[in-house]
Amino acid sequence: MPNRSVLSLRRVGILSVAMFAGTAAAAMALIFALMLMMFAGVGLAGGNALTPAGVGAGVGFVVFAPIMYGIMGFIGGAVNAVIYNVIAEITGGIRMEFDNPDHRR
Repeated sequence: MPNRSVLSLRRVGILSVAMFAGTAAAAMALIFALMLMMFAGVGLAGGNALTPAGVGAGVGFVVFAPIMYGIMGFIGGAVNAVIYNVIAEITGGIRMEFDNPDHRR
């Protein structure tokens, strides 16, 4: 039977969580924007007219959305990390149980 360790996550790095959340939000926004452009292309195949303004807006969205979502995700991640650290200080954090497969008896 493997050795089990119970640890508590008492603090998280604010900058670390913020960077992770910002990167994840930017990646999701990029995927969403590219899918939106793909569906717009399908709509064009149906006979709708292609205008330069429409193309510019679509490309602008593909560039602008990940940047804005990345910034918002960064700020949201930092706020969540601060809130977690305050609550974990009061409650003792989140208890987690880990297996140690290298433990020899």
